[in-house]
Amino acid sequence: MSEQPEFKKIGEHSKEVLAVSWSPNGKYIASGGADKYLILWDVEEFKQYRILGGAKGPITVAFWSTDSKHVGCGGEDFTIYIWEAETGFLYRQLKGSAGTVTGVIWAPNGELLASSSLDRVVRIWDLSSGECSNVLRGHEGGVTDIDWRKDGKVIVSSGEDKNVIVWNAEKWTMIRMLRGHLDVVTSVDFNNTGELIASGGRDKTIRIWRFGVWKTIKVLKSESPLCKIRWSPDGKYIAGACEDGVIRIWDAVTGDLVKKLEGHSRVVTSIDWSPDGTKIVSGSRDYTVRIWFLE
Repeated sequence: MSEQPEFKKIGEHSKEVLAVSWSPNGKYIASGGADKYLILWDVEEFKQYRILGGAKGPITVAFWSTDSKHVGCGGEDFTIYIWEAETGFLYRQLKGSAGTVTGVIWAPNGELLASSSLDRVVRIWDLSSGECSNVLRGHEGGVTDIDWRKDGKVIVSSGEDKNVIVWNAEKWTMIRMLRGHLDVVTSVDFNNTGELIASGGRDKTIRIWRFGVWKTIKVLKSESPLCKIRWSPDGKYIAGACEDGVIRIWDAVTGDLVKKLEGHSRVVTSIDWSPDGTKIVSGSRDYTVRIWFLE
């Protein structure tokens, strides 16, 4: 990692940016926000590729299919939208959530979606029918984020109840509830091997849990509450989007803070790594989407 990473403002929204996501093929970034639009950005050309409208409320989550052919969003209108990225054709509208959609993750097999929302449940969606096939209950507050392990067998979610829940994605049952955070857990993420889970929250900590052992093996401390955390693709680092406008990067093994990315003027709401791990995209309440060059 370079000492002073450069950044480029790839573009901006007319209102706060609340969600960013990098396509698995590395070619595009999707960003959504309070202006109700999902914008696709061409990473190579650093320009707008497509604007997708239709959401009736602020967009709080952006996501891609595993093959990068579809892109989607969810938000405060309680609906999940999925488009064909190349044509802009609206492929699916998934309705049924009773609260703001906070997280959406495509199943590794490409057949299902999992979503988290502030109505306290995790929903599983069958993409072939567009119907909700399972509802997972266990959180005692809104569910803030969700991730699916790469083998497709396990889902993890975080909540306003200060808890992290691990779910069996074959039997659709709770495996374990992980307690330790002292405030809302805003974000959760599996590492590249699926052996570790990271959770970050408003208590200014990131906890790293070992799957199957169910204990915190390391606590990373932040100077500011965390809005979103994400492991680097190689599992060596964890990046955190913070309320003070700074993106912090920790060494996941030593727990040391190794980098602070400063440039946003307001809360950093969302981040994502490029598939090759050399860049980070960030979205902020300062209306901008930025790419940070780490190498």
